Amino acid sequence: MQTGDMGDDISINSDQKERLASLWREAQDQTISVSNTTPQALFEGVNFRFHLGHAMKAALETAKAVVSFGKAFHSPFEIWSWVECGAEAGAALMSVFESLVQRMSAIQYVTAVVLSEHIPAGIKPNALEAKVKDFLNDPKSHEYAWHLGMSKGRLSEAKEAIGDEDWFVLSLAKLRDLGFIFDEPVSGKLMFKSINFVVGVKSETGG
Repeated sequence: MQTGDMGDDISINSDQKERLASLWREAQDQTISVSNTTPQALFEGVNFRFHLGHAMKAALETAKAVVSFGKAFHSPFEIWSWVECGAEAGAALMSVFESLVQRMSAIQYVTAVVLSEHIPAGIKPNALEAKVKDFLNDPKSHEYAWHLGMSKGRLSEAKEAIGDEDWFVLSLAKLRDLGFIFDEPVSGKLMFKSINFVVGVKSETGG
């Protein structure tokens, strides 16, 4: 594993790094919504708007790159800086992921993450089912967990769930119920809906 600083990228070439940075740019949009421009108001008025599907895709592809190329980081802040996401935006996004992990079963969440890899083209249901199984059977998948807001234990729950006969049908039903996906009528493909999450940044001072 590389142990140099973040500028010493000898494992990942510039094109690959730019692709990851581009994915993160597609995933987020920082907006200012304040009525005045004082420093305090500017700080408290920062909102991070994330496209859920694109954010999942960016997080998963970053995780795969970090693991596959042996990139060494000493903190999550270094990863977010490396992909030009920014520490505040990265922390805000992780809060969204962690919230979803709590609202959904592990296998439902993983199914959404794997589907995100196929934005914008979509994927046929039987192909998605196979991709989810491949992902969970990959020995490296546990190393991706943190990047997706999951614990390794939760990822293990997802792996166990694929032993249940109806896991895929139930997962799609949940994702449809949440409004995360839709079925493209002509191609029959599953598509990730354009869903935005907005997370605000606000200071807190003691009395």
